[in-house]
Amino acid sequence: MTIWQLSWNEKTYNATQRMFAAAASEEGKHIVQSWGRSSVKNISKIKRGDTVYISCNKKCIGKAIIVQPFNQTTEVQIDRFAINRPERRERISNKWSCHLKITEIYFGDYQKDLRGNQNTFCNPKNAFWK
Repeated sequence: MTIWQLSWNEKTYNATQRMFAAAASEEGKHIVQSWGRSSVKNISKIKRGDTVYISCNKKCIGKAIIVQPFNQTTEVQIDRFAINRPERRERISNKWSCHLKITEIYFGDYQKDLRGNQNTFCNPKNAFWK
């Protein structure tokens, strides 16, 4: 299994409310995550069972596992935590998404430093888990 980093931009995604929803219910732990605007040449490297650390605002706010790897769908999934901006449509227009289950949520002092990245999914060289 591989460990990945998923970066959320606080200007386009309400990460805090997403994590509160995950803490509040089992249903809230299941999310659909888009691939974003990056090239899809490496998309097949992300597999079921891989671990994903979630970053926002240069902090690790959670941990998840890949429940269903990326596939292309006919419909765009609506995410109530996405901040509605014109660029959001472009980010999800390729219709590649995966399903994650949030397994750990970090608040306050439990959040480790984890620099964000331009790519939504990446495998950083100097992450705290390496």
